[in-house]
Amino acid sequence: MEVYWAVHEDENNPGKLPKSWRVLYRDADNWKEVNAPSGYPIELDRPSQATFASVTTSGLRLEVQSQEGATAGLFEWGLNGDGRQVSPIHDLQAQESFQLQDNALVWTISLKNMSGAELEIGDLGLPLLFNTQADGDEVKS
Repeated sequence: MEVYWAVHEDENNPGKLPKSWRVLYRDADNWKEVNAPSGYPIELDRPSQATFASVTTSGLRLEVQSQEGATAGLFEWGLNGDGRQVSPIHDLQAQESFQLQDNALVWTISLKNMSGAELEIGDLGLPLLFNTQADGDEVKS
């Protein structure tokens, strides 16, 4: 598998190389890590390549551990020489709202399919910062 990491400078949401990454495959209802003898290298400005034994599966998952205070951007990935460029999704609209109900803050996330075709969401990840404090416009972890 090849993964090309995107790095970008953004004061509010920097994109850095990840701390680590790994590939998992679906085995029935469970996710298992593939056997990658040489590990999972992290390269800048070139594809990071991991080799592993063949698996028969209905799904692969890339699990990424981000650097503290940053995101890990994925520009392109490939398997067996077939590359896939990750591009923005225009067919899915996401909205969020916050509402105080009794003593609880309710966070509502709405997803809307903007296309005329059926749309399947396999996994949905939400970047959440934990153990942080807001100090004016600055977030400290």
